[in-house]
Amino acid sequence: MKEDPRAVALRGLASLLRSGVSPMAALQRWPRDVPSEVRPEVQTVAVRIATGFPLMEALASIERSWGDEGRTLATSFGSCLRTGGDLAATVDDLATSVQASGGRARNARAAAAGARLSGRVILGLPVMLLLLSGAIRGGVDIASMGAVSLGAVLGGLGSFWIARLTPRPPSDDGLALAVDGMSRSLSAGASLIETLAAAAIEGPSESQPRFERARDLMVLGLEPRRAFERAGLPELADRFGDAIELGVPLSDSLRSLARVRRAEAASDFEARLRRAPVMMAIPLSLCLLPSFFLIGFAPLLDSL
Repeated sequence: MKEDPRAVALRGLASLLRSGVSPMAALQRWPRDVPSEVRPEVQTVAVRIATGFPLMEALASIERSWGDEGRTLATSFGSCLRTGGDLAATVDDLATSVQASGGRARNARAAAAGARLSGRVILGLPVMLLLLSGAIRGGVDIASMGAVSLGAVLGGLGSFWIARLTPRPPSDDGLALAVDGMSRSLSAGASLIETLAAAAIEGPSESQPRFERARDLMVLGLEPRRAFERAGLPELADRFGDAIELGVPLSDSLRSLARVRRAEAASDFEARLRRAPVMMAIPLSLCLLPSFFLIGFAPLLDSL
């Protein structure tokens, strides 16, 4: 399996961090051994660091180029530097996530490839027949053009329908990303309040308000289980409750939660992948096959 260039680059950055280089120095040296596909944006980060840009501003080019993965990298740097988390391990985890995301994208393209190829063949053959018949008869009459136009509309609709039915790989689960950061911070010795503060500031945007509310409730003296329940984070309420009552290591429990959520997302994606070829038979039958007849054979029948 071909490795995603971003995953390769991230593993290189993790190696630099693990070797003892400071985060800022690691970002400056990062472009040396990254794949050419991602070197421009990595080089931009290195140049910005060298010219004195603040860390988060320097990483802005990665956020723009890499989307969710770039934002996760930037927030991982901010969170780990704030709370003392294991930055190298976090970057390694992100590389694994990026590689898995790339694999899901390849699976989605493979699932749609057969139906898309069939659609192109069905649309391509009648066009060839239309050109051939037009050359033989010296042109296409107005009545035939009506059938051809309708066939073209149906063909476009069928192609659009198939594209909509193609499963799109899910982005990494926001709560799983936040939980990963929390587990790293807790392992590094940060307090629960400090960890929640970092998650509220630098975690995924959809979960920030809930972490902020949980932190505020704990500051007011509410126990963790109740605080997470009231903040709308029942999964964390159970994990923190079990850790307190049963003595389960909290960081291990949080990592387990992240794995479970990602496994559920992967299972749902696989199910949609299996359904996709069956569902694509509908636009093939209702749109592309009638388009084949209208474009390819209606002009020929009209000429008889």
